[in-house]
Amino acid sequence: MQQVKTFLKILPDNLLWSGTKFLAKFKKRTDNNAILLIPAGDLDGGFGEDIMITSFIKNFSNDRPVTVLTYNVIHRPDYLDKFGNVSYAGGFRDLNYLKLFGLMREHSEVLVIGADIMDGTYGLFASLLRLRMLRLANILGLTAKVSGFSVSKNILPRVKEEFMLASQTTKIKARDIDSFQRLASFLPESRLVLTNDIAFICPTIPVTYEGKEFEAYQSWCDSEKQKNKKIIGICPNSIQAKKIGLDRYVADLTLLIDNFLSVQDFSLIFLYHDTRPLCGNDTDKTISERLFKHFKSKNVSCYLPDEIKNGVSLKGYLNSIDFTVTGRMHLGISGIVARKPMYGICYANKFEGMLKLFDIDPSICLVDYTDMKNSSSTIKSFLDEQDKLIAQIDKKLPEVQFNTQSNNW
Repeated sequence: MQQVKTFLKILPDNLLWSGTKFLAKFKKRTDNNAILLIPAGDLDGGFGEDIMITSFIKNFSNDRPVTVLTYNVIHRPDYLDKFGNVSYAGGFRDLNYLKLFGLMREHSEVLVIGADIMDGTYGLFASLLRLRMLRLANILGLTAKVSGFSVSKNILPRVKEEFMLASQTTKIKARDIDSFQRLASFLPESRLVLTNDIAFICPTIPVTYEGKEFEAYQSWCDSEKQKNKKIIGICPNSIQAKKIGLDRYVADLTLLIDNFLSVQDFSLIFLYHDTRPLCGNDTDKTISERLFKHFKSKNVSCYLPDEIKNGVSLKGYLNSIDFTVTGRMHLGISGIVARKPMYGICYANKFEGMLKLFDIDPSICLVDYTDMKNSSSTIKSFLDEQDKLIAQIDKKLPEVQFNTQSNNW
């Protein structure tokens, strides 16, 4: 019965897709060198998108024109105006293949930023549409690429079918060894590439974060350091909060932070990596505000920056902390690039593979978001191993960043 429901749900989309494929055989692309860039989401507050888009444009566009294609047209001058080759387009949605077909013909290359949108976790159509854009690009004679992404243990069967079709003409890239092995269970290894997350090579752009607020933050950090205090950068994940309930999530995360404070008198900076209301009306930022007020009332030294606009500017705030405690993997990656170990509040088996890139044992620095109450033992291990973790980051980071270049194959 479920298979019948799924078939009927996607039937209109399948019919339009079939018609577009047929039409594409008789149309050629225009002769230009522009790139069509499809991020993992709209540019409406997801800091991970900011980091990955900036990484691609800075490292791989070679100053060619880039059109950022999203569901809605959202201009982001706060970080993309630093590049003079970026334009915007909307309409990236199911049942809209003819418009996408016309837009694609105006470009010579399509790059899908995979991230964690490719396995159906965030919706069937979100994954199908991206895989079909790779296939359509190949029919039109465009270069088609997908950046490295993660997949969970449970990939939807319909998505597996589309992966099999897309992999015939496009190399499929996994950004961690666990995802590579999961993909290799149903795709030929000859069609797979093991790469690393494109976020590892996102540039630091001081002009995106410099200003009065950052100066005030830096002054606070300097003051805490003069007291010989270590600073934890804490970032919640509003998607996790939605899954288990906001009140429970805040209570469990509060207990986890208390477990850190029971070991040492840390100072806390409450960060956020998404400003979209993904848990009712709540965001990463509003959850951080709630945590900040709680710990401030307990006379814990803490700080909450109010005007971080994107993931690129956030990178500047990580240089002065000692480590991150984060439910957002891309914030953890930005921290690692700044030589800051990550204690991850993980989900969907997507943190472990990234840590293995550094030969770091995930069991000493991860806790599942549903099990934060039982964090004491891993917190102790994580704090005991700080020097070793930094040494592993120093040892492996150059190799990890070098291997990230394969995202552009």
